[in-house]
Parts: sequence; C-alpha cells; structure tokens
Amino acid sequence: MLTFASFLHVTGAALANLVLVLVLDPDAFVLGGGLSDIAKLYLELPQAVACHLFAGAQRLLFSPAFGDVAGIRGGAILGSLLKSA
Repeated sequence: MLTFASFLHVTGAALANLVLVLVLDPDAFVLGGGLSDIAKLYLELPQAVACHLFAGAQRLLFSPAFGDVAGIRGGAILGSLLKSA
C-alpha cells in the first residue's frame, strides 16, 4: 500500500507540473497502456494531482475508449494513413 501511495504522490506531482510548469494547460488526462486497467487510479489520482495545483483547479482523468490497446490501434491507423499518402 505504501508503494501505491508513493506512486500516486509522484504521478500526481508530475501531472500537476505539466499544468503549472510547462504551461500545457490540458483539460484532461487520459491514462493509457496497462495503467488504464487499474480502476483505483481513477478514484485516487485526481486528488493526488489536485493537492499539487492551486485551490479550485481541477483536471479530469479518463480511461481510453479502447482500453489498453488504444495506442496499438492509433499506431495502426496512423501507419495506414502514412502508407496511403
């Protein structure tokens, strides 16, 4: 449990830094790969991100529509588009 708590803290800080330091200002984050299969992340990670942001700032967290194979599907689509171009 301590390992998962440490993971949440570090990941929350990293995602918050994307918002604060790099000024990317994403409206939402989408977890991909094997992380998308961990349901507990969708419950606890938003709060871990929020504790590193300014008061009232929130970011949504979504799972990919195609689960952990979304990246593979996207790569296949991109490959077919590049091949036909």
